[in-house]
Amino acid sequence: MMEQPKANDKLYYFGANNFVYASNKSEVRNMFNENIQEKVQLLSKQLSNSVLSRVENNELEGKIKQLKNIKIEDLSLKRSKKNEELWSSILETSDYNNEQEDLVTALNYPSSGRIDGWTHMWQGQSGVNGSGSACGPATAAMILDYMHYRFDSNIRNVNTYGSQSAFINALRYYLGTQSWGTTYPMFAERLQQILNTDSNGWNVVRVNGPGGGGSATYMHDRFKDRIIAQRPPAVYWHTWSVFDDPMIETEYHWQMGFAYWRESGSDMIRVVEPAWQNTHVRNYNFNTQSPYFHLVIIGGAPS
Repeated sequence: MMEQPKANDKLYYFGANNFVYASNKSEVRNMFNENIQEKVQLLSKQLSNSVLSRVENNELEGKIKQLKNIKIEDLSLKRSKKNEELWSSILETSDYNNEQEDLVTALNYPSSGRIDGWTHMWQGQSGVNGSGSACGPATAAMILDYMHYRFDSNIRNVNTYGSQSAFINALRYYLGTQSWGTTYPMFAERLQQILNTDSNGWNVVRVNGPGGGGSATYMHDRFKDRIIAQRPPAVYWHTWSVFDDPMIETEYHWQMGFAYWRESGSDMIRVVEPAWQNTHVRNYNFNTQSPYFHLVIIGGAPS
């Protein structure tokens, strides 16, 4: 249930589905610090009371150290509620007058972010059916495998099927992949179903880029907040060109996003490339390439 605001509270937005109601930034900082302390105490108790392997012990100690070093960034107030499309439903149903400015505030995203710990899966490996059109299944396989280890071991992954190729083939069937590839709506719909087959509470959303009537800024923000939330987005290149267009670096293809940063005044993103066997990653200039791709992003669990 959504937290109910007090009379003079504002909604402070942190990206994705993270927000708090507070009267000022000082109160937000206090709430943030209290939340961090609670998490550190919980993990410390788990560390002292559990019989853990050396790897698990080191991982837990690393999380505690990371939490202790987290500091909230300065809030950047954005005085127009129109800047955050995600919150339109919240604004429409809130007790505030929708014409009131300064209702939604936003925390700046870090200047860079990345996801580590994923496993590259080559769509052309031995045993993969229809390898030329298996970029969608291979991308979904990498995302699900990461989500299995990062969030919920009940999520189906490579171990469920015994090998990468068997997992990719199973996903080819589940995603309805045809000889020409995997469609954008089907990928999103079926990925949500697969996530919730043995787990629950996940939702999957499509985010159109400017080539599909969406906002480049909004799509970029969603890419960044999924990286910060450690939920790799699927990148779907939707464009075909009859003649080679030098502006379009990739055509009709699926990849897994895992990093973003700024370089020489440009917004850059990095993806895992399922079509390449040896070179696993690929960089793109978001500013020039955003008209040619959409995103499929994961939200929901854990609560």
